[in-house]
Amino acid sequence: MAWQPAPPLVQSRRVGAKVRHQHVAGLGSIPLPPSPAGRIEFWTKLHQRLAALHNRIDAAAAGKIMASVHARIPMPTPADQRAVQLDNARADADFWERLHDMHAENIEGQKGLAAKHQRDIAEGETAVAAAAARAAAARDKLVRMEKGEDVPAIGKPLTFKDAVAAIGGIKHARRAMRVAEIDRLGGSAELLAEIRKRSEAAEKAAVREVLKRRRRGGASP
Repeated sequence: MAWQPAPPLVQSRRVGAKVRHQHVAGLGSIPLPPSPAGRIEFWTKLHQRLAALHNRIDAAAAGKIMASVHARIPMPTPADQRAVQLDNARADADFWERLHDMHAENIEGQKGLAAKHQRDIAEGETAVAAAAARAAAARDKLVRMEKGEDVPAIGKPLTFKDAVAAIGGIKHARRAMRVAEIDRLGGSAELLAEIRKRSEAAEKAAVREVLKRRRRGGASP
């Protein structure tokens, strides 16, 4: 990046028959091409530098210095300041709108997790209730048979595979019952927090991976 330096502040004094020049201070520089925002920042700092040198230069000298700098780096006009303010306002509005959208999406995601959690609990409770009802009925039938009562034939005994199939498969059954047990033990909030933590970690990993792939021009796998 090219930079435009301001003319340095130099004081001249005569030593015998010769004129000596002494460097007093640098007055900064600005990236090229100078933007309105860059010129505003430069001139703000220039005024601060000149104010710090008030014991070495008077108001007249400061005016000459600013005129010399203005020839290289024009002072920002009211129109420049207005344009920068508008750009800053647009950037500020864009930032807060993006932040709003990000939080809104996060809330929707958390609602989805909470809803899924509640569905899992409901399914687990349904499975537990159904199993409890069947167990009570089976135990009642056994007691009646042991007493010699005539009860309807049971048919072939249920296998473990039959029982698992009746409640949606072994993985579904185990997961639903574990979630229901967590809820019974008062750990629902802890479960949601753990799910959220793992979801955020997975999202960060996905963002890093996709960004890395895009930067090197790779396509989706």
